[in-house]
Amino acid sequence: TMAGIEEEEEEGVLKGDYSCKMLMMSLSKLDKRHRPRALSPNQLLNEWQEQYVPIMDAAAPGKFPEFLTELLVHVYIQTRSLQAEVLELQSNAKLRVLRVGLQRVASLGSFSARTFPLSSFSDHRVATDGQAQTEVRTEVQHEWTLGGAGHESTVRDDDPVTASEFWSAALKTKEEPTAVVNRLAFEMSPGTPEESYIPPFITQLMADQVVELAWLQKLVHNARTKQLAKSVAFAMIDYATDITLLVRMILYDPSNTAIVYASIIVGASNVCQTVLSLVFEEPPSVVLSAVIGLKPLAQLLTRRGVNGHIGDAKQRLETSASFGVDAVTETFPMLVIYSTMILRGDKFVDWFQIAAIVSSLSTMSTHTANAFMAIDADPRLAHYYPAHYNFFDRSEQGQAKLGLRLSCVASLALKVTAFSAMLRVSTALCAGGLLCELLLILAVRTFATGEWRSHIPGKVNLFTSILSVLPHYASVVSQQQYYRLIIGPAVWAAIMAITVATNSVMVACALGIGGSAFHTEVRTVLLGFVCLAYVLVAVGWGMVWTSITPEKRKTFFRNESLKQYLDREWETRTASRFGWGDNLNAARAHVVVTWSHVYWPKEKVRTWLNENWRSWQRHPPKWFDAKWRKKLGKYAPKDLLPKAALQQIAGE
Repeated sequence: TMAGIEEEEEEGVLKGDYSCKMLMMSLSKLDKRHRPRALSPNQLLNEWQEQYVPIMDAAAPGKFPEFLTELLVHVYIQTRSLQAEVLELQSNAKLRVLRVGLQRVASLGSFSARTFPLSSFSDHRVATDGQAQTEVRTEVQHEWTLGGAGHESTVRDDDPVTASEFWSAALKTKEEPTAVVNRLAFEMSPGTPEESYIPPFITQLMADQVVELAWLQKLVHNARTKQLAKSVAFAMIDYATDITLLVRMILYDPSNTAIVYASIIVGASNVCQTVLSLVFEEPPSVVLSAVIGLKPLAQLLTRRGVNGHIGDAKQRLETSASFGVDAVTETFPMLVIYSTMILRGDKFVDWFQIAAIVSSLSTMSTHTANAFMAIDADPRLAHYYPAHYNFFDRSEQGQAKLGLRLSCVASLALKVTAFSAMLRVSTALCAGGLLCELLLILAVRTFATGEWRSHIPGKVNLFTSILSVLPHYASVVSQQQYYRLIIGPAVWAAIMAITVATNSVMVACALGIGGSAFHTEVRTVLLGFVCLAYVLVAVGWGMVWTSITPEKRKTFFRNESLKQYLDREWETRTASRFGWGDNLNAARAHVVVTWSHVYWPKEKVRTWLNENWRSWQRHPPKWFDAKWRKKLGKYAPKDLLPKAALQQIAGE
């Protein structure tokens, strides 16, 4: 929702963003190492155009048809996004192959042509002169003939300025994508006749870009897969220790009541993972693996089989959801059981149980740190809300991630200890402590921001709004920044500090009410552990704070909720969904379909719609389509919409 990504194809209409997505998803067909029948760029473009490029309308000289403009804008955005992600990989010391070449990217327009070997891709080979790698084309002259176009274009290396050279130069600037494409059309487009296909010089540009994009895509995919492999390793070790400990309890301490609780937790977690896989329509192998608790491993193997395919956003979402469900339904509850057994002096407590606790804490901290850093570096979120993302320079990301892991391990250990201590006294005390903490978070949020309802469009009723407190609580406990934009930086930081501070209150209540339930030695160890954990939390937070860029520190604790942010930015914010344009109207259109209406500046929205609806009907912007109008009619209060809008939406 926050990214505002649209994945659907308009019924019966091919649009440039959808066509670009299909092109990106087909780039792995260029890789010879994994496909015995790899396509050349020419063959790939033929295949793609036949399926995903419509016959276009006429365009005057110096202009492109609307479809082609949107297509090139999204190709440009994809290239920039991949280049930014590859640059982020510099912080990973294990990717040494990137270290030297990436330092020169600022002065080179193309990644693949000058920095990386391309011998694995069709129609290209690499020459090494001992100091640099330079792409050498197998043909000095290329001819591309697209099946549907009926055009032939000859582009020679000695042409004064080619579209590819123009494109590479533009990628080194910060110019807005639509402006780059319009400038390319103005300088090079001779115009297009009625019912035409992609012009030949753009075909040549696309042929150069698909190799570039395929290589960048593969680098990013491989790096992500390596990161996923580490997370999967932690998850599998955690699951193995849980199952092993459960089996040992069954064999050597069959009367232990923890067996029942642990069995229910493991079974419920596997059921939740299976249901999640069915909802996401994952492959049968992943669904079956979820039944026996091996879903993360199956997801990793499935991901490795996509051969550098960039259309893996859905896979990444599935994996993230899987790790989140695993943490909530298995890792955290099992930690509470282990800790409770230790506090009550259970006879079945040994080194293996301690190893299981360490494994679970390591798993949760790994998932949390990876998720935090990935979200912070997300180029789409940084584009939409720059003040709330991109906190860390690449050189400081290692320290920030270590600080996040340290603070997460310590804060989770505190929360587990607090719940275990209360559970040692009674289940009612533990449930009461959890309920009080949830109500406290809700009260602070409502008092500080004036709003407690859900931020998701169409989900503002009482039930869903109360239900949304649970993920809010989970994100705060795991120190995620998801709600920072929604409730405001200051309130987010305050609630995070409160959830850490309440652990000491819970432990004190348990010790005070429990009385003889805790031996003197247990009390001493428990208090010492709590103090140590608080020190580690402070050290972790300090490491993260010193990693934040100086300009972001100035506004890190700004007291501004989402409602205040949208109201303040209404007259100045121009960031919108890619392809919609960067202007006030596009940004406002993005707001009203991304956020619940309770966070809108309603009077400003009312005025905006009343003043512009008739004009949009006569000259519709790119975002003013049936899909956007349907969402607006569904999510907006009817009293905010002008009569013309109500009539048009009802008619559709």
